[in-house]
Amino acid sequence: MVRLIQTVIIEPHELCEDIYEIVTDKVSKQYNGFCNRKNGYFIKLNSVNILGNLLDRVSANVLMRVEVDYDNFLPEEGMNLEGTVLRVIQGGLICKVKDCLNILIPMATIPGSKFEKKSDGEALVLKSGKAIKKDQTIRLSLQNLKYEKHKYTAIGKLEQ
Repeated sequence: MVRLIQTVIIEPHELCEDIYEIVTDKVSKQYNGFCNRKNGYFIKLNSVNILGNLLDRVSANVLMRVEVDYDNFLPEEGMNLEGTVLRVIQGGLICKVKDCLNILIPMATIPGSKFEKKSDGEALVLKSGKAIKKDQTIRLSLQNLKYEKHKYTAIGKLEQ
């Protein structure tokens, strides 16, 4: 969980009895799905606590100082996770973890596997004969992680 202190700008026309909902909505729009290097992905807003306010004498806006609690996901190399297969391609698997992080699992990291086109879609067939298909949940580990442009990209390894 991440706890932040932030300032939210409330315009004069937004001042009403639903001010708490307006502040919560502004914070939610700013952070939901956002990612930064320090905190990772902001997944779910848990609470907003208004700490104080100040009137901006120039614009007549109200500056609300708020404390925000968020569930977050900060990926780290070596993490073992469950992911959903988005696509099966000739080069491996593209998976998604926690509805935010896309991970490529290269075919080269899965010895004895092969790509097959089947009547019900593409599959990656493992040495054991087990097939991995789109929308299937798999166990994986993060091997190579990179952060740029407000998101992480990752190379993973299938955990069998």
